[in-house]
Order: sequence, then structure tokens, then C-alpha cells
Amino acid sequence: MSTLTITVHEPGPILGNAPGENPIAAALRRAWRNFISLVAGLIAALGVLIPLALIALAGWAGYRRWKKRRTE
Repeated sequence: MSTLTITVHEPGPILGNAPGENPIAAALRRAWRNFISLVAGLIAALGVLIPLALIALAGWAGYRRWKKRRTE
């Protein structure tokens, strides 16, 4: 003979884990924070992209100038 132990748990609520919490307001706050994080990330990426674009522009202008002198 053996003993079989079964434990049954009720699933947690899908929305609103804390009493009095408004799930829609919490979702809007999270969405706003995510948007702000996205904008901050884009601004930080510009700190890398702008110098790279300036280097690429200078290289392109130098190449055009070199090509023009070579054909003359």
C-alpha cells in the first residue's frame, strides 16, 4: 500500500492581482513608461548614428572629389 497526495490550487486572477488596483490604468502607465524608454533609446542611438553619418558624409564627399580630379 502507498499514499498518494494530491494538492489542488485555484488559478490566480488574470487581471488585478492587488485589491483596488485598476488594470487598465496600470497598463496605460506601463505603456507610457515603455514609450518614454523607446524615445530615450532613440535619442541615445543618435549619439552614435550622427557621428557615423558625418564620417560617412565626409568619406563620400572625399571620394567624389578624388573621382572628379581623376577624370580631369
